[in-house]
This record gives sequence, structure tokens and C-alpha cells, in this order.
Amino acid sequence: MKLLEKIAHFIINALSYMSIFIVVAMMLLVVSDVILRIVFKSPLVGATEITQMMLVGMLLAFGRSCLGDDNLKVDFVMNYCPRKVRLVFRIITSLISIGMCILIAWRSFETALYSKGYNIHYLMLKNVPQWPFIILLVIGFLGGCFGLGLLIARYVHQLRTPEEDGETPAETLRRFE
Repeated sequence: MKLLEKIAHFIINALSYMSIFIVVAMMLLVVSDVILRIVFKSPLVGATEITQMMLVGMLLAFGRSCLGDDNLKVDFVMNYCPRKVRLVFRIITSLISIGMCILIAWRSFETALYSKGYNIHYLMLKNVPQWPFIILLVIGFLGGCFGLGLLIARYVHQLRTPEEDGETPAETLRRFE
């Protein structure tokens, strides 16, 4: 199990670094377009479209975002449930999320094959095919599956360990009422 976790962490980290690289490249492209437009009165042709296409690369960090605790959680109802119920509910919702990610990745992959088969290009940039960017979308959702899988493993581990001493969040709220 530890080997699978290490491989999943490696994949998630690699995709996250690729996402950072794409965002930096996007920023440099926009800055150079603005500088060329203002200073030389000659903007980069298609810079806006290329930037829009590169936005898909931000999805590569989806797996990393699944593992972070800084996501928005609306769990004011779940705070009043016992710890095991909360963990089981989180496992179920993570499994549903994995199913949705796989479904989106599968349909996107079919779209990429269609785009490649019919040689579909972007409207403004005639020489740029769509399918590589759709494949980036597929890879991002599969990375999200890895992240959600690690999250489920974390929840299962918490289910197997005895509950720590201390208050549950619901008990803390009751104490302050």
C-alpha cells in the first residue's frame, strides 16, 4: 500500500508542477503581449487564444487540491454526527467524485479522439489542433482521481484508528452556545 501511495504522490506532484509551469508560461505570454503592444505597437497574434487554451493546464493541479485541507467545506450538519459517520460519508462522496471524474475523463478522451480524427483546429489559430488541450483535461481529471484515491485511503486509515480523546466539533460548538 505504501508503494501505491508513493506512486500516487509522485504523479500528483508531477502534475502539480506541470500546472505551475503552464501558469508561469501563461503569465509570461500575457506580459510579453502587453509589452509588445504598448512599446512596439505590435501585439502577439493569437496571444489571447493561446492563453485561453493554456487555462486547461491549471486543471492538472486538481489532484493536489483534493488532498489539501484548505478547500471550502460546508459541514455544519456533519459536525453533529459521530466521527465514523462523518468518515463514511466522506468516503462515499469521494467515491462518487471519482466516478464523476472518470466519466468526464472518458468522455473528454472520446472528444479528443474525435477532434484528432477529423483534424479540428481552433478558429483563430488555424495551425493549432484542439486534441492536445483536451488530453490535458483528461490528464487533469485522472490526477484528480489519484488525489481522491489518496484521500479515501486517508479516511479509511482514520476509520481504523481509535478516536482521539477530545471534543468533536459539534461538542465544541455546544460548549460555546
